[in-house]
Order: sequence, then C-alpha cells, then structure tokens
Amino acid sequence: MLSMVQALNPMKRDEELFQEFDLSQETKPIFFFYTWDELAISIGKIQRKRGELIKEAEALGIPCYLRPTGGRAVLHGSDICYTFIGTQNDNEFGGTMQESFKKVNLKIIELINVAINSKKLLPSSSSLFVQSDSDKVVCNDSKINCFSSSVSNEGLINGQKILGAAQAMGSRSFIQQGSIQVNPVTSNLSYFKDTPNLTELINNGEPWDLKELCSTLNLCLI
Repeated sequence: MLSMVQALNPMKRDEELFQEFDLSQETKPIFFFYTWDELAISIGKIQRKRGELIKEAEALGIPCYLRPTGGRAVLHGSDICYTFIGTQNDNEFGGTMQESFKKVNLKIIELINVAINSKKLLPSSSSLFVQSDSDKVVCNDSKINCFSSSVSNEGLINGQKILGAAQAMGSRSFIQQGSIQVNPVTSNLSYFKDTPNLTELINNGEPWDLKELCSTLNLCLI
C-alpha cells in the first residue's frame, strides 16, 4: 500500500496510475488518502447536467476535473479523498464490481472509525460510520451532488451520507475513488450547499484539521 501526495490534477494522476497498474503485472494494491489545496469539482464519466454544473462552477472560479470513475459530482476542498487501485482477483479486495466496491468501502469505514476513535470523540471501539443498505435521499439535488443519495455499501452517519465512492474496471484491475465529507462546504454553489459533514454531525461545529486527519488515515495503512 502506498501513500501519495496530491498532484496538480488528482483525477489525471489517478487515471495514469490506473492505466499503468492495469498494463503491468503488479499485484500489490495502491491505496492512499489525500486532501485538496483548493476548491475543485470532480465529475463522473456519465455525469448528468454536466454543462450546467461546469458553467456555474466556472463563474465562481472553481475548476472542474473529469474522474476516470462514474458517479455524481463531488465538491472538494473540505473533504478527504481516497484512491484504491487493485487487481480484480485480489484475495482481500477483489471480485465483481459490486463485491470489490463493498470490500473497499468496508475497509474505508473501518479506517475512519479508527481515526475518529483516535481523537477520543467516541467511547473505545465505537463504530460511528455504518454501511448503507438502500437508496436514501439525504440532500437537495439527486441529479448532480454525489451526496444527495446513497447506494449500497457507502458510509452513513445517522442516516446522512458522509462517504461516497465510484469505481471503474480495467482489463485485470479496478480503481475506486472516494470522498469523506469532513468540514462544511465553503462555496456558494447551489448544488452542494446542504452536503452533510462530520463537523456538524459529531464535532459540535468545530472544523477538523484536514491534513492531520488525512495523515492519521494514511498511518492506518502502514
């Protein structure tokens, strides 16, 4: 497992890593958490209303990047993201798209719970994050914002989607990209105003230090 720093365009970085991994004989997964240095939007390959979203974002000076995975749009800058690249026959994380999606998200949920517990916000061994098992609208626009609804095996807190993810398959491997909504959104973009976050749900409105929490999560991978 590998810890990486942010590149100028994390979506392009992830796509190149995925392509190189898929063409290689490598079997050891690439797995890391990272933060964004500025507000940005990542857009899924089959994003609905893409033009409408990009137009509003550009008017506010917010760059948009196309993900190599599917899913809806994510506003970055107040979140922690992860990238996982592994083989489809990996003993721990492999399987069909649905199976590997579940396995990776279970690991992410486990790591988030460990990181939160390390901050002594919960009783020892408590599990705050749980898996979603059905669609549930939790935000304001189900057509654009990734966090407006959930699919099975994403991460919820009190019924609110905090962990979202999307995946793509290669010839022998797969990539999964995800976002953990940590602090409140700091943008006037209408599509993302009501996105749930850890700060408001469990930290009494006190913003988290994103880089510190990200470092804690990466340390959990060692």
